[in-house]
Amino acid sequence: MKKLLLLFVIAMGRFAPEAISQNTWTQKANFGGTARQGAIGFSIGTKGYIGLGGDASMTGYSDFWEWDQSANTWTQRANYPGAGLVSGIGFSIGTAGYVGTGYVNHNDFWKWDQASNTWSQKANFAGVGRYNACAFSIGTKGYVGTGSSGGPPYLNDFWEYDPATDSWTQKTNFPINVSARAAFSTGVKGYICNGWDYSNNLVSVYEYDPSNNAWTQKANFGGAKRSNDDGFSFAGKGYVGTGRDGSIYYSDFWEYDPIANSWTQRANFGGVARAATVGFSIGSKGYYGTGLNSSGNLLQDFWEYSAINNGVNEINPDNLISIYPNPSNGKFTLSSEITKGEIIIYNVQGEKVTQSVIPSGASLPAGQAGNLTIDLSNQPNGIYFLKLITNTEEQYQKIVKIQ
Repeated sequence: MKKLLLLFVIAMGRFAPEAISQNTWTQKANFGGTARQGAIGFSIGTKGYIGLGGDASMTGYSDFWEWDQSANTWTQRANYPGAGLVSGIGFSIGTAGYVGTGYVNHNDFWKWDQASNTWSQKANFAGVGRYNACAFSIGTKGYVGTGSSGGPPYLNDFWEYDPATDSWTQKTNFPINVSARAAFSTGVKGYICNGWDYSNNLVSVYEYDPSNNAWTQKANFGGAKRSNDDGFSFAGKGYVGTGRDGSIYYSDFWEYDPIANSWTQRANFGGVARAATVGFSIGSKGYYGTGLNSSGNLLQDFWEYSAINNGVNEINPDNLISIYPNPSNGKFTLSSEITKGEIIIYNVQGEKVTQSVIPSGASLPAGQAGNLTIDLSNQPNGIYFLKLITNTEEQYQKIVKIQ
């Protein structure tokens, strides 16, 4: 069994999607709306979303746009029905996005449904109204905290949102009072980085573990102190960059490895140095766009980041699939542009757990993804590996089942 497991792990390394790329930034089609700062962003499946935000005078926008990764095109979706928000929060769970808070001191909270392209108002964020807060999702829950209600002091309360009950539960406070926007989640934990405590910018990094509702301080951010930066994660690692410290604007970009608890500098962001940008990830790629530069100019350029090359050959250079939510409590949705193939799930011992077929001849409109449900509800919590096989290609992705 040990020999079989070793071969399986080698195979995962050989074909893992994060091994394909080159530590480079590639400019994509400009954001579809006007240039702006303090926008919100998230991804669902193979689509990314950016909207709201504001102009130079902090007047809020309400337009909302979808980016198609395969076509590199922007399409406007239903406008946000609340007051235009600047420096609000956004995250996704399943096939829905959640948006709220923002300047000046909003606490209303809304859900956007991808299938119907409609907004519905949900239970107000339970803390005081705020802006420049941070947010991330883990499994089927969303998390929101920190920020400013005008301060000082800034805020450190931290809240969990449950879409199933449309309710908020207060969790352990963040260890410091701070206005922080750079946050991401990897696996089953969340991270909040840097920020402004009303007297200084910071380089502190804290990890949140929802299983024991506790914060742990981690290795300081690798770059200079800053705020108004942003982050995303993929392939088990977090990425943070851009931001500002007073009149200094940054374009450096850093990778965080939770296992090693270390930061490594990667290729500088491809656009000009900026702050108040927005980021998200799709599959094994990360994306940054919009923001404000040191000259006070608003921006609408949009960039794709490909991670470091591990020096390993790889069969499939394309991102054929996206899996969400990941981690989940056992039910995953696989979104794919392909219409014929086979899905096999392995556990960490290399044993086959389940097998499914993407049926031949499926009728899908051009450019639209097909969805397949993967149910691991009866399997133990832990890490699994999904293998997608088509006539010409193979791709592996890691998925995580939590309680």
